[in-house]
Amino acid sequence: MRRVVLAAAASSAAVAWNTVIVPRAAWPWAVRTVAHAAAGVTAVAIARAAGHGSGWEDLGLHPGHARAGLAAGTRIVVLPSLGCLGVAGALAARRAVAGRPGPPLGPLAAWTLFHIPVGTVLAEELLFRSALDALWRDALPLARHGRWPARLAGAATFGAWHVAPARCAGHSVGSTVLVTMLGGVVFTSLTSATSSVVAPAVVHYAMNAGGALIVHMVDANQ
Repeated sequence: MRRVVLAAAASSAAVAWNTVIVPRAAWPWAVRTVAHAAAGVTAVAIARAAGHGSGWEDLGLHPGHARAGLAAGTRIVVLPSLGCLGVAGALAARRAVAGRPGPPLGPLAAWTLFHIPVGTVLAEELLFRSALDALWRDALPLARHGRWPARLAGAATFGAWHVAPARCAGHSVGSTVLVTMLGGVVFTSLTSATSSVVAPAVVHYAMNAGGALIVHMVDANQ
């Protein structure tokens, strides 16, 4: 029961952080990025203190598995990423033919090279696929036989984590939660298959950065 309480408390704290604390703090986006990364690191430290991650393996952070995770993640994203770049190139060519100047690249670079890798991918993979997944696997013994109870608990937390961002962006909260829950299940499955959070991190980054690039190019053509 103590482990269930710990996992539930950690999940509740994560949701409260992104739903209540961060929105009320109204930090500049750069500060928010660093704060999210710090929250992910803190979660890993809590999981280690709770007895997880001997040699970092249980947390998906063992250096020996990083190469396999990188290879698996790259195989998944290479074709979609090439497609995304192709679409972006076509949109850029269309704008050039029309003689329209594009928006400045600085914000896009800051978003794809700093905020997404640090404040989104690093923070969320450490928090969810590493720390919380380990806590839920330990809290729900049935998870050791298929691990679906733990995966669903972690995915539900991942979905709830995105409530505030959905509201801020004006997106459907229900749809956002459902999609991110499914994404959480996929990311956790990748971690389990490769024993490394590197695999979901690669996929996570490619999805978010590719989406940011396409949105940037579409806006430039309007």
